[in-house]
Amino acid sequence: MQWRDDFSWSGPTTHQAVAKHRQANLVGFMKILINGETRRIEKSRSIAELVAELGLEPKMILIEHNGTALHRGEWGSSVLSNEDRIEILQVAAGG
Repeated sequence: MQWRDDFSWSGPTTHQAVAKHRQANLVGFMKILINGETRRIEKSRSIAELVAELGLEPKMILIEHNGTALHRGEWGSSVLSNEDRIEILQVAAGG
């Protein structure tokens, strides 16, 4: 981004500059899909942390991460990445 010798601008257009600014404000965040709904969350988040943040009772849910069902013991070591798909299923006892 600088002025050239012929006084023309060699940097991004206004649209590009705005897009870059928006992108910078999203640093540290990522988008994931939870039950079909896009959510913005902090990066480096495990599934266990996500469950706690959402206020869910771990014993009452099942988690599918990018099409793979996870055991509860895997939640802490399963780190989310941008554009991941999470399905949360509520377990209901019945009779």
